[in-house]
Amino acid sequence: MAGQDSLSPPKVVRALAQAFVEGPLSDEERLRHSQLMTREMTKPTRAFELVAQEVIQPFFKEFADKLRSIQTDKVGQEQMLLNTFSIFSMVLYFNFARVAVSRLTGREYDTAFRARLVEQITQFSLQGLGVSEMEA
Repeated sequence: MAGQDSLSPPKVVRALAQAFVEGPLSDEERLRHSQLMTREMTKPTRAFELVAQEVIQPFFKEFADKLRSIQTDKVGQEQMLLNTFSIFSMVLYFNFARVAVSRLTGREYDTAFRARLVEQITQFSLQGLGVSEMEA
């Protein structure tokens, strides 16, 4: 997004979804990352505090700031943070629950299906934000 001349809610949400759903991690790396993050979120160690402070909080703040700066309806800080959690939750689920999603949809996580999921996340998120792709 840094090189983009103009940002819109669809571009911001789509960029986040693409980075995770279509990202470069192998299935093995994705599994290790998921297991590590799940363990740290359920039984936090000092490592979680460091990751939260150095990575998660700045990332969420930057994402929320980008959305806030381009959203026509201004929302409060707490609501924007909750919106960010909601969007990120979908991204994480579709990224880490690939086996379940594949089984339930009957679809392989190929390039076409990952692109379809990015669009699903984008459209669903825009509806939740009260923004249509046409307005953005």
